[in-house]
Amino acid sequence: MKLFHAILIFFMLGFLLCAGCISPPSAPQSSPPPPVETPDVTALPTSAAPAPLVTINPESQPFNNKGNDLLNQGSYQEARIISGYIYDCSYPYGANKGISGATIQYGDSRTTSDALGFFNFTIMSGPDPELKITAPGFHPYDETPSGMVNGGFHLIPDAVYRGMYLVVWNPEKSNPQNWLRKWEQQTQFVIVRTGASEKQLNTLLTILKADKYRHMTGGRFSSASPPLMVDAKPTGSDRDGKTVISFAPGIEFGGIAHSESWDTSGVISYAEITWDTNQEIAPTFVWHEMVHTVTTGGHINEWPSVVSEVDSNGTIYPLDEQIFNCIYNSPPRRSN
Repeated sequence: MKLFHAILIFFMLGFLLCAGCISPPSAPQSSPPPPVETPDVTALPTSAAPAPLVTINPESQPFNNKGNDLLNQGSYQEARIISGYIYDCSYPYGANKGISGATIQYGDSRTTSDALGFFNFTIMSGPDPELKITAPGFHPYDETPSGMVNGGFHLIPDAVYRGMYLVVWNPEKSNPQNWLRKWEQQTQFVIVRTGASEKQLNTLLTILKADKYRHMTGGRFSSASPPLMVDAKPTGSDRDGKTVISFAPGIEFGGIAHSESWDTSGVISYAEITWDTNQEIAPTFVWHEMVHTVTTGGHINEWPSVVSEVDSNGTIYPLDEQIFNCIYNSPPRRSN
């Protein structure tokens, strides 16, 4: 009996010891969080870049031309198609006499005009590039597309250039601005009859009706229409678009005349001629002074010319007419 009890106690102790070895099931463990990636700060922009002022075409690229470092100025060039004609300016306005074989160049890009004077080429440039235009027998011309007249650039023949220079660009007292002026509209002629004799007025009307004025403006404008007769010179804004002819005592022999541009455009706004009350009115004096109302105002004293102060008889010589044609085929403020 005692042996039975001992065995029973032995088994109970063993059971209790084994029970301590069994642990309750543990709670399921979650997966470890993925590692956090540290961004590469060298790949991020340091600051927001300002939006460009000019939208650049996909084909556009920075472009430097002969020292004009547009890239450093923050500017960009775009592919531009430039087309037009190269004309001889010595023909009347609108004649559009083409020059074949003229060279048009911008930087390293160049093209040549065809038999009609037409050219067409693509260049990398700003909005109004200055082109260099040359042709045998003509003075070189630097101009931008905005300076085209009647769809083309007008070159000055070498034989005409000297006279053009004297009338337009030669610095003298009557030509202090030294750039081209011309009318872009038909002027209204106004004659102030106060102080003038009937003979002076009638002679003046006859001369104006002969309309040599048309040959002084490239064929664009006329003096043939009857002028407005008034008793006093217009003032202020009433002068706009008018050519006023008047008489006053103490005016130098031959008369005085000039044109005015009231802004910097080079377009004539007003012109006037004044003669002495005792001046004989003759074609020599009328047409000489009239030249100064349609141009910048320079003189030609090197050969016979309507605008010569030493050899003038009122005749508009063929070379004179070619000079006037070139003026009226040019953009206002043409400089070369």
